[in-house]
Amino acid sequence: MPNGTSRLEAQYAKGQILGRGASGVAFIVRPRDSPGRKLVAKEMCIVKSDEKRRKEAYAECDLLRKLSHPNIITCCDIVIDTDMLYIVMEYADGGDLSRVIQDAKVEHESDESRRLPEPTVMSAFVQICAALHYVHSRKILHRDLKPANIFVVGETSDLAACTIKLGDFGIAKMIDGTLGNAHSTVGTPSYLSPEICKNKPYGMKADIWSLGVVLYELTALKVPFHAGNLPAMALMICTSEPKPVPGEYSAQLQELITALLHKDPDRRPYVSAVLQQAYVQGFAAAEGAR
Repeated sequence: MPNGTSRLEAQYAKGQILGRGASGVAFIVRPRDSPGRKLVAKEMCIVKSDEKRRKEAYAECDLLRKLSHPNIITCCDIVIDTDMLYIVMEYADGGDLSRVIQDAKVEHESDESRRLPEPTVMSAFVQICAALHYVHSRKILHRDLKPANIFVVGETSDLAACTIKLGDFGIAKMIDGTLGNAHSTVGTPSYLSPEICKNKPYGMKADIWSLGVVLYELTALKVPFHAGNLPAMALMICTSEPKPVPGEYSAQLQELITALLHKDPDRRPYVSAVLQQAYVQGFAAAEGAR
């Protein structure tokens, strides 16, 4: 390795920065032995980071090494270079689901009849469910399920033909035992479940709540609960019911969202039960036939 060349740069050519977040910078890289292949490197300074951030980074590395599913972003490599850690992952050329929702919202504002078609919404939903079922079956909570952490492979103008992949397992948690619970408050406020808002122990059903928020957002093009501050948001999540989804969507879809957003986690279905519903199975069969 030439002087001044990092371990990452010895293996990969660095490209444009894609974004910056609390955990570090994400940018395009191309393997030097396969320059036509485009990947993403997530960079984190493990010296400047606090102990919590370092533990999260190493935990994400350990977790990503174990995960292999067509609807989960693949971890291709992990590079530790002095005080920097890089997680190299597959590149999702369609961006993330938050961008899809924002584009749909802009179109809806110019033409109120335009929304994401129900088959398109459910195509994305069943793929997210497949990824969540995979991680839950391995006793893993994602804990930050939201559109910004759900990625799209393919041309987003035809979302129904795209592959949807769950990513960003930075605050995921392994649960000891099938009845295990987590206790720390993590996640993004709009997607937090009532039990997390109440600082109660939580399990897989907290991810199910977040799944319901994502499904609602795909239809209404906004989150079901919104407030100007965290305490007001938590109060809404715990005590208010969301407005019904727009009338162009079916009663079955509304019923599904209502079940996912039940205040009582014991009344929410597990993702395995969601995938067994006749309404959902119809779209899952279509996905399998693609």
